[in-house]
Amino acid sequence: MADDSNRMELLVAHLAKVIHDPVMPEIPPELADVAGLGAIQEHMGSLRDILDAFSRGDFSPNVRLRGVIAGRLKTLQASLLHLCWQIQQVADGDFTQRVDFLGEFATSFNSMVAQLDAALTALRHKEDELTRLTLALQHEVEQKADALGALSKRRLASGTWRSMTP
Repeated sequence: MADDSNRMELLVAHLAKVIHDPVMPEIPPELADVAGLGAIQEHMGSLRDILDAFSRGDFSPNVRLRGVIAGRLKTLQASLLHLCWQIQQVADGDFTQRVDFLGEFATSFNSMVAQLDAALTALRHKEDELTRLTLALQHEVEQKADALGALSKRRLASGTWRSMTP
């Protein structure tokens, strides 16, 4: 009974290291005969590798594992890959993109995109207004230049041109 208790404590200690230690520990020789421990450790190692890649912003690893945790990772991976695509769409000027997953992140992202859209719309309106004003001023300058030219011709023709210098 004491041997079983010691093996159980050793097993729990080993699994804690698998979960917490930065480097995957080797299976102790005393636990080498525990059925399924190698498969669990391999599964945990794969999960750690995938999470490590995700933490570096690399969402490309193929999650081939099965189970609840692997399923959640696949869902997270799909969501993050879709989010990356949406961010690229926004960068390309598509402000219709909205995120409907990832909770608070979605709210912040959607708010940011709406603000970008509003700012760009306001900028376009200002640009249109400046173009309109520029054309109006250009037309006014042309009219005044034409009027000045006509006045100059009339004065020259009538001989009433006076020098503007003292």
